[in-house]
Amino acid sequence: LGYFLREFIPMDIEGELFIKKVPILEVEKPSASLELAIGVSKLFQEGYKICIVKNHGSFSIGKTINEALKYTSTLENSAEIFYKWMSLKKMQS
Repeated sequence: LGYFLREFIPMDIEGELFIKKVPILEVEKPSASLELAIGVSKLFQEGYKICIVKNHGSFSIGKTINEALKYTSTLENSAEIFYKWMSLKKMQS
């Protein structure tokens, strides 16, 4: 998703309920960098519970590890649904 979107909006009910909108962050060094830490922290301070970092993956936050896992699992499921929908749409073209 991070390669061709600036944000991800789930199209399934679970995604709409738990994550609503997922920002996609692009940083110069997407692994173990201060830029990455600041960018992800800023998104969490803005109220996002999960984000995608281009060329890296997702980061999530929660009151517990299980809550953070819920956001990650929801994103994974929503992204799979979106991918399959895009594939079917392309086949119909």
